[in-house]
Amino acid sequence: MDFFIDTEKYPECKPLVAQAQSLIESGKAPSIQITGVPFSVRDKRPFKQLRMKILERYRNPYYAVGNCIHEGAHAVLNEEEGVPNVRFSGPGIQYDRASRHLFPYGARIDSDPQPDLALDEHLVFRTTTILAAGGVALKKYAGMLEVGDDQDYKQFRACCTMTPELLRGKAPEDLWRRGKQNAATRLDRPETKSKILAKVPLFLAQLYA
Repeated sequence: MDFFIDTEKYPECKPLVAQAQSLIESGKAPSIQITGVPFSVRDKRPFKQLRMKILERYRNPYYAVGNCIHEGAHAVLNEEEGVPNVRFSGPGIQYDRASRHLFPYGARIDSDPQPDLALDEHLVFRTTTILAAGGVALKKYAGMLEVGDDQDYKQFRACCTMTPELLRGKAPEDLWRRGKQNAATRLDRPETKSKILAKVPLFLAQLYA
């Protein structure tokens, strides 16, 4: 997949791409989190290939900026919902010992748990909106298609599988579509856009520290 941002069409991305390019040209590269991956797995070709693929992608400034916009949207919408301790981290590779599968990711947003929240339709729709926001922001602010492997949608479908009673006969695709529409409405707010784009330089600096 080719990653590119037309900075003439999306001028707010121009300084962000320049920052990423400068960091890359200085010889910096993201650290890849591999906690939990056994040493025996790290020494095999599939792991090494995934690691090289991540590093290769992060040598492209457009990919780096796109990923930061994507994660910035997740972060800001979480913060607007009052989610505590929202934080960004760079790429990683996870390992499922049961299936022996490797799961790479380009970056992620984590937060503290909220065990007192009621698992209801409102929470499901809120979560759907936040999950959908990354891809929506990427297209809206940078004219890019999804930079990852559609992990947000896969996570959404996993949530649907775990809480089928909350769908009440509604198709998951319909809930995802409404989540994307709601995300688009929120991302059209100038203050939300400003907060998301302000995250990008911070995330880039953290990535290439």
